[in-house]
Amino acid sequence: MADEVQLLKGTLFERSTIESEQQSSEKKHRGERRKMSTHKKATKNAVPDSNAADHASTPYEPAVEEIRARAYEVYVERGRIDGFQLEDWLQAEEELKQSRNRPKD
Repeated sequence: MADEVQLLKGTLFERSTIESEQQSSEKKHRGERRKMSTHKKATKNAVPDSNAADHASTPYEPAVEEIRARAYEVYVERGRIDGFQLEDWLQAEEELKQSRNRPKD
């Protein structure tokens, strides 16, 4: 009977040690996840640098004055035929976007 008690105590001690180690490991992993989560939030909420070189990912939107000037050029190239204002505008806008968004070699 004493041997059984001793064996039972040893088993309980081993089990509690294993559980304690598992809990410690889980706490450690939770702490790491929390740090990562905080880092992601900080990165996600960061204010972008206006001088960053990553402007290539933002598509170029030409200014109204640029579009107007190019649309007039298209009108003149067509022979100054009236009635195509919208087409001229859209063509000018598209040409300007494509010329600026084209990848540099």
